[in-house]
Amino acid sequence: MRNDKVYYGIRIIAGIYVIYIACDTFRKVAAGETGENAVPLTAASIAILAAGIAFVIWGIVSLKKTFSSAGKGSAREETEAAEESPEAADESPEQIEEAAEEAPVEPEDESPEEEKKEQE
Repeated sequence: MRNDKVYYGIRIIAGIYVIYIACDTFRKVAAGETGENAVPLTAASIAILAAGIAFVIWGIVSLKKTFSSAGKGSAREETEAAEESPEAADESPEQIEEAAEEAPVEPEDESPEEEKKEQE
C-alpha cells in the first residue's frame, strides 16, 4: 500500500528539481555557453519549465485534497460518536444481553397476501 502523502511530496520535490534544470538551461543559454543550439534549448527549457510547474501544482493540490479528506473522515467519526447515546456507552455487554432477554418478543403479523395464500 502506498502512502499518498509521501507520493505527492516526492512529486513536489521532483517538480522543483525539474524547474531548477530548466532555469539552469536558461542561464546557460543567456551566458552564451550553448553556441548554435540556443533556440532549440530555449524551447526545450520552456517545455521542461511548464512540466515542472505542473508537477509542483499537481502535487500541492493533491496533497491538500489528501489532508482535507483525512480531516473530514476524523470529523465524521467524532460526529457519529457524539450522536451515540451516553447510556449505551455506559452499559456492559452483559447488561445489554440481559435487557435483550427480558424484552418481550412479539410475533410478526402476516401480510394480507400471505393470509390469502394460506386460505387457498
